[in-house]
Amino acid sequence: MRYRTQLPNDQKYVILVIRNILDNQISGSIYHALQGELINFHGFMELAEEMENLSNDLTYPSICMERRSLLNDLESTSLEERVDQIEHCMRSRMPLHTYRLQIHHRLSGTWQGTLQDRESGSLWQFESFMELIGIIEDESGISKKDSYVPLLPLGTYVYKKDRQEFIIRILFKKNKSWQGSVHWVNGKKTVNFRSYLELILILREVLEDTGKKASIIDMNDYGRMVRSS
Repeated sequence: MRYRTQLPNDQKYVILVIRNILDNQISGSIYHALQGELINFHGFMELAEEMENLSNDLTYPSICMERRSLLNDLESTSLEERVDQIEHCMRSRMPLHTYRLQIHHRLSGTWQGTLQDRESGSLWQFESFMELIGIIEDESGISKKDSYVPLLPLGTYVYKKDRQEFIIRILFKKNKSWQGSVHWVNGKKTVNFRSYLELILILREVLEDTGKKASIIDMNDYGRMVRSS
């Protein structure tokens, strides 16, 4: 379902509810007035996917350049097919945090916007998805060493998951994010990425296409991501 591009101000943001933190992974729901249903997520990876899907369906904010991919053909899925009905146990759980999240721009393969705590009124600006993760983790009491985003220096890394192998080169750290290239060893393809968000979406896309749809990208899993000599 596609909506008009010219949205009124009260439809340019989502309500982000953090309901649980388990093993330093957040889970919760997002809500947008036009959707009328809660969209559940588990972890920052699913939050990123659902927000990207919603922004694409709303055509807001408009994207300046299509996301890069290691796959040739991408299948689009309607918003209705992607949304899972919220469970009764989630309805009864008191939220840990409730935010108003607005993505103002989608530039350089990532997000720029604002996050506001609906209870305290505290307002943060972020220039990338990576910076947004840091804000939410700080407010949730997740330490830097347990962050979803690994503290990695520039360099070349090998990431293995679900029998797939990737060689990731982090070449720059600009715009509060990463830039570099990822080579899919099994598929013998290489693509550049402009941000951490674009990188994890590229990896998730390949893993979903080649294996289990439930694969969760955890770049901080050092058992699967090691520095290449």
